[in-house]
Amino acid sequence: MNDTILNTKYVTLFSVKMKASYFIIVQGEGVCFMKKLFAILVFLSMLLAACGQTQAPAGSIAPTPAGTNKNGSTNTAEVPNVNPAEPAQPKADSTPSRALDKVKVGTLGVFGDSAIYLAAERGYFKEQGIEVDIQKFGAATELITALGTGQIDAGDGPANAALYNMLGSKINIKLVAPNVTSEKGRDGGALVVGKRLSEEIKKPADLKGRKIGVAAVKGSASQIYIEKLLAPEGLTLKDIEFVGLTFADMLPALSNGAIDAAILPEPHLSNGITQGIFFQFRGNGEMFPGQEANLFMLSPDFAKKTDIANRLTTARLKGVRDYNDAFFKNKGRDEVVSILTKNTSVKEAAAYKNINFAAMHPDGKLNPASLLEEVEWYTKNGIVTNPVDIQAAVDTSYSEYALKTLGPYDK
Repeated sequence: MNDTILNTKYVTLFSVKMKASYFIIVQGEGVCFMKKLFAILVFLSMLLAACGQTQAPAGSIAPTPAGTNKNGSTNTAEVPNVNPAEPAQPKADSTPSRALDKVKVGTLGVFGDSAIYLAAERGYFKEQGIEVDIQKFGAATELITALGTGQIDAGDGPANAALYNMLGSKINIKLVAPNVTSEKGRDGGALVVGKRLSEEIKKPADLKGRKIGVAAVKGSASQIYIEKLLAPEGLTLKDIEFVGLTFADMLPALSNGAIDAAILPEPHLSNGITQGIFFQFRGNGEMFPGQEANLFMLSPDFAKKTDIANRLTTARLKGVRDYNDAFFKNKGRDEVVSILTKNTSVKEAAAYKNINFAAMHPDGKLNPASLLEEVEWYTKNGIVTNPVDIQAAVDTSYSEYALKTLGPYDK
């Protein structure tokens, strides 16, 4: 049979435009020529396949899954395959990200600031929506003054006469959490005696008439340590001589005999012992157990920003726990040491092998009794002149929030 239409009087042509092609519909007595129809069907199949490869524009409705029509009824037609090499892109989140709250935090760049550095380096502050600006101060008095004036929002600093005098002046710095606590075996500092005197000074009474090096001759906790040590022997501070020196200068002074003993913190304590310059006579935790040597504090204005202050305290407490994990559980120690060598004055990783690490309470619980005792001592000795309301200055609500958020530390 040739490709000719027979019985033309019975043929009606319906031209139907579909996908740029035409169907031929034959009515009456006629023959549909399969070759032409087959060619048209092949063309349509190729066209539909090409459309299936085209990626739908953004925001278009996704194809109906195989086996289901849009109205949920059964559909046996297969959905054209998409390119598996190009996974669907997630829809962009149109919700604007919250800006980080900026907080200025003061440190002295010493080992006692470990929690702040760990929290910053490990992203704990950012987790709490905070961007910290860590500012290092050369002296504790400068840091405390900056807190009182609002130059910084928070910071780690010593519980000393400068702090108590500021509180006595009605500058409402808030004492939030312990930073360094003196505990026996976790002292962080000690009274040391020159090695040459190891046979002469064996008990506290042997300190009578001796020269003791301290960082501050008046207004530091060193005097309280020594007084507590001498009192059971019937001695007072008048029975010894204090010599004001920097910690760095105490080592050569002990070596050459300029002083006989000294109160030294880490890392000077372990450095001098390793070098054979002196021996540890009494740890700080033995002389003044439970003393809050260093505190985490908030400036008066920043303390009123309860939400941010709570989040800041929570992030810092995570840093405290990392410190405890590293040095008392040997968990993640190398990484913690790497962070601290970068940020503190203890730059040699090997030095951390000998350090007598101070206690840092992993649940942030403060001991106000030691602060009250210090205030009474400074007041009795005329160093703090105005009344200090420690109960009003201590505010543990921020630490309580942090503890509730993180849960108790697994000791």
